Parts: sequence; C-alpha cells; structure tokens
Amino acid sequence: MLCTQAVLPDMKAAKWGRIVNIASPPPNRGGQYDTLLHSRARSSTMTRSDGQEFGPHGRHGQHIPPGTVYGTIMSEANRDRSPRPVEELIGSIPVRRTGEPSDIANGCAYCARTARACDGQILGIKRGRVVT
Repeated sequence: MLCTQAVLPDMKAAKWGRIVNIASPPPNRGGQYDTLLHSRARSSTMTRSDGQEFGPHGRHGQHIPPGTVYGTIMSEANRDRSPRPVEELIGSIPVRRTGEPSDIANGCAYCARTARACDGQILGIKRGRVVT
C-alpha cells in the first residue's frame, strides 16, 4: 500500500502505470494472525477499488494470489514446518503440482502487458483451486 501511494502521483502525471500486487488470499477463518489476514484482504480489496479510482488516469493494477509455490527461499526454509506432507498437498491440488516462481513471473508479465483490458482484477494462479 505504501509503495502504491508513493508512485501514484507520478503515474497520474504520466497518465500511465502498472501495479501488480502479489499476496495470498486471506483464509476463511480468524485466529492468531489477524493482522496478516487483514493485510491480505486489504491487498485484493485495494486492487479492485484502485482500479475504479485510478483507471481513468491510465493507471491499471491487478492482484495475484499465488497459491502454493515451491522453489523459493521462503518455501524451502519452511518446508519442514508444513502441517501436511508435500505429497499430500500435491494430491489435493487439481492439476497435481505446486507452483513455480516462473508461474508467478509469467502472471506478472501478462498483467503488465494486458492491463488495459483487465484493470482491478484478481488473477488466481492456483493450479485449479478456486479463489474466493
């Protein structure tokens, strides 16, 4: 949110800009991570409302909730902390594979190229899971 606020004046002046927010969607439950849940929800909501507010100024943005991605520094550091074995997790994903960093990078590139046609949208790179 702070990064978006910092670049909006320049984007408005240029009448052009692209923003892609990447954050997991909030789970449908509360708990000890309320601050995290609220920030995730804010990211997707901000993308939609900013699309309406700033789209007329040429600034377009999308939100990507990436789902389960392995092969990143964070995923590898936390692999042993997962409550479910990797094989069980993969078996629960409709396309039977986790994401790769390139999946997210390709989604970002798609959003940057086609932003005029899909402003304020959520592009769920979820390998068959539904974004709610």
